[in-house]
Amino acid sequence: MARHFQSAGHTDIGKVRRRNEDAILVRDKAGLWVVADGLGGHAAGDYASSLIVERLAALPRAGSVFDFIEAIEDALDGVNTDLRQAAQVRAVDLIGSTVVLLVHDRDLLLCGWVGDSRAYVCADGQCIQITRDHVYDFDTGYAPAAGSGVLTRAVGAEQAVFLDWVVASHRPGTQFVLCSDGINKELSDAEIGAACAQHALPDDALTAMFETSLDRGARDNLSAVVVRLLEGPPDGAATTDEHLQDTNRTLRGLDDAHRLGEISRDDYRARRRRLLETLIGGTDGDPAHPSRKAGQSAWKRWLSWRR
Repeated sequence: MARHFQSAGHTDIGKVRRRNEDAILVRDKAGLWVVADGLGGHAAGDYASSLIVERLAALPRAGSVFDFIEAIEDALDGVNTDLRQAAQVRAVDLIGSTVVLLVHDRDLLLCGWVGDSRAYVCADGQCIQITRDHVYDFDTGYAPAAGSGVLTRAVGAEQAVFLDWVVASHRPGTQFVLCSDGINKELSDAEIGAACAQHALPDDALTAMFETSLDRGARDNLSAVVVRLLEGPPDGAATTDEHLQDTNRTLRGLDDAHRLGEISRDDYRARRRRLLETLIGGTDGDPAHPSRKAGQSAWKRWLSWRR
């Protein structure tokens, strides 16, 4: 059987914290990779991140990719409820965790996240953050650019948990980095990209990132997963850069509308499914549809787009 990707993950307590509140998941057979970061300074952050990984590790990969991401959302809903109940039992304000995850399908890749754990896409000497930190700066009224500010979303923090999603490029040779904020506190985006550019093997890229982070003091727990694509989507399923950008803009609007209560969960999922089907040939076989044409400049132009 052909291998579609290589992957590796690692977590480390760092040099300051007394326990590791991060957890990672590498499920190559299911095409699922996860980094969860328990909220430091709160009770049982390690329990929160471990529970996320435990539930997602047990989740069967059945049906379509759409069924799978809905099952992931449902699993995180269950974790959210359990963490809120655990906080009540333990008489603490919050037991919570951030999470970032990558789902691989033969036709597309989806990245979902809650909080400020990040996902990067690295290729051609560039490294671009494809997630948006769920943080807020009360001084400026905007999300800060570099890992400061107040966290606005986490699993366990509110009655309902909402993931944001982005569709990622499927170009062979692309490397994805999922990491807790312990990594991006020590390394710049450029340094994360350099580690991937200099090391084709995910294990080697991870080694470089962790050695540098530890040399710089590793003030927080360190966790990262690197996934390198070996194959792209099947012929006829590639998408143009314009279509990918339009899809992600629409997807962001759907995410926001759902979170704000403007559309129901069922409506949100139905619309999201119809939207993403245009990326995998769900166009009644129309060969002229953008999802049936491969744009030559798709990769470089996609890298330049920021949500």
